[in-house]
Amino acid sequence: MKTLTATIIANLIVVVLFSQPVISDNWVPMVDDIWKQSITFDTPGPGESGANVTWDYSDLNVEGFLFEIVFDWIDPADSPYADSFPDANLCASFLGFGYGYYRNSGSVFEYLGSGNQFGFDIYTNTQTFDYIGMNFQETVVDSYEIVRYNNFTDPMMPKGESSFTYDAYGTLILPDVTITDAIRLFEIDVETDSVVQGGLTNVRVDSLISYAWIADGSVFPVVLWQRTAGYSRIYVNGQLFSDEAEEPDTTFSINPDYTGTSAIARHIALPALDVYPTLARNEIHVTLDGNASIEYSLFSSNGSPMGQGLLSGDLTTIDVGQFPPGYYVLKADGFAPSVFVKME
Repeated sequence: MKTLTATIIANLIVVVLFSQPVISDNWVPMVDDIWKQSITFDTPGPGESGANVTWDYSDLNVEGFLFEIVFDWIDPADSPYADSFPDANLCASFLGFGYGYYRNSGSVFEYLGSGNQFGFDIYTNTQTFDYIGMNFQETVVDSYEIVRYNNFTDPMMPKGESSFTYDAYGTLILPDVTITDAIRLFEIDVETDSVVQGGLTNVRVDSLISYAWIADGSVFPVVLWQRTAGYSRIYVNGQLFSDEAEEPDTTFSINPDYTGTSAIARHIALPALDVYPTLARNEIHVTLDGNASIEYSLFSSNGSPMGQGLLSGDLTTIDVGQFPPGYYVLKADGFAPSVFVKME
């Protein structure tokens, strides 16, 4: 289960303008900032990575909003769960129902957890967003631990890891503005937990993949492409009983007036590769419709290349037995990236 603002805060950044832009230190949101998000439909993909790329979204339809949601950045003292987060000095409120808590120390920005009427996520090892000063092709990785209290189950203790890669910069063309020094961040966030209830062991993996385009003068992403998915495996007496994967939910957002605080979220129809098992030990299997042949690449959580090859026919098996434990990303042109976890 993703935290309240997992799809928001990972990309709240501003940049300065250089021939090869560098992420600056004035990206942190402030009290009284407001982020509005209007939901509609469209079908663009995240585009290419690299240097001096052009991403052309000039044909996006920015009309036909379905509904709007609002995120308010407030003083934690004005929230109902401040006592559970005494170190927080910034809070994100989602419609007044859920609250995410942060600490900004000037040089470090950390996520401390969230609270709502159904329970709390307390980060015992905080999630740190440490990409200040990043250069093109650099990656930072941060691990965190959570104690999850809710009204329905015993406390859970999921662990997570976030990886941020400055994977591209170039020109971003939107319907009403062209940004010549946009930076794109590629983020992977994976949480894993294991719960024993009634003799059943449930291992769950949640993943969030994001591409965020950021630019000078914008506290929030100018464009944001995201894909989330959850996977569960249930074991009975050590034997696999069921293996379920939620359908990925992918959104696209655009802020044409990127010096303001509004954004437009859109549904994405980019196809996803079917990769299983998502909790792997020796091999993974990738399915494609028909007999297409597509080149793929595998990357570790720190962005290191782990292999490449060809997906062909209806089914391709890839050996991952020699990989160290951790999570990995499979990329192929024309498809949303897929995450799997290499188990011990």
